[in-house]
Amino acid sequence: MITNNSATDSFLGNGGGIYCYWFSNPTITSCVVADNVGLDGGGGVYCNYSSSPIITNCIIANNSTGQGYDQNGGGVYCDQSSPTITNCMITNNAAYRGGGIFCDSDPTSNNTILWDNTASFSSGNQIYVDMGKTITLNCCNFADGAGDIAGLGTVQENSCIRTDPQFVDAAVGNYRLQSTSPCIDIGNNSYVPAGVTIDLDGNPRMVDGNNDGTPTVDLGAYEYQP
Repeated sequence: MITNNSATDSFLGNGGGIYCYWFSNPTITSCVVADNVGLDGGGGVYCNYSSSPIITNCIIANNSTGQGYDQNGGGVYCDQSSPTITNCMITNNAAYRGGGIFCDSDPTSNNTILWDNTASFSSGNQIYVDMGKTITLNCCNFADGAGDIAGLGTVQENSCIRTDPQFVDAAVGNYRLQSTSPCIDIGNNSYVPAGVTIDLDGNPRMVDGNNDGTPTVDLGAYEYQP
């Protein structure tokens, strides 16, 4: 649990929860990064200068930044770094731009849900991508209403959906999936890192949640257990 932390330095108040700096490439697995504040960028996670963490089975929620022009990336700020985010839940984060993820580099997200993030500038509630940069979304679920995706960069998506993930009770932080969720059994097993066999609850990571005879990974940090 990485929660209720803050980065408030007036010059470099980045990474309220986690700051990855100068070629640091940590592996962050089965963590909750929540309720952190970055005065500048990256309320939850800030990745800088070729620091490209591998983030798996994590919830990044309720983090925030300040509300000025450079105070971006409520959940994750990617600055000259390219993290790989797999089977995560990025939700209810807030920033000036890029409430969920702010991209000044080329991150990749797999089997992940981006939902209910907000940007006060009405610019990229879920994702903001700077000019010349690309975020790759593989088998993800993200909101794409007015103001959800912004920036002059590129969102490259493969086998993604855009529909309510149907959390059990997001209001109280229960981001497990209801039995009717469209995120059940639609991920790609090949994106799950080797050795990751359980979800954030400690349950098996790949379960036949829709009873079609084939165990397939769900989207997000929790695997629906029928």
